[in-house]
Amino acid sequence: MKKSLEKSTVLYIESNPLYAKTTREFLEDAVGEFIRAESAEGAFRFLREHQPEIIFVGVECGEAQPAELAERLEEADGDYKVVLAAKGGNRGKADAIVTPPFVQPFLIETLRKL
Repeated sequence: MKKSLEKSTVLYIESNPLYAKTTREFLEDAVGEFIRAESAEGAFRFLREHQPEIIFVGVECGEAQPAELAERLEEADGDYKVVLAAKGGNRGKADAIVTPPFVQPFLIETLRKL
């Protein structure tokens, strides 16, 4: 059974502090737990520790390319959905795409549909 967004853990991968702050403000009241990783390595560490229902791959992910990171996450063995913030180009194998700049209601609705 799928958890409601309000009870879900969201792992957000974003190295840009401004993007991270804005997205946290958008989501922190809409989700059960909001966790941020600044890099792919940090994301995989948090993934093992927290077992999120949703992984949101941001625009800047340290040295990793967001679409490639989303693809690696999709190939990993986990019971989660991957959302990719993509401006264009390679969109990988994400379960959902949001195009920045995104607005709060659209982002929340996209996550709810997962």
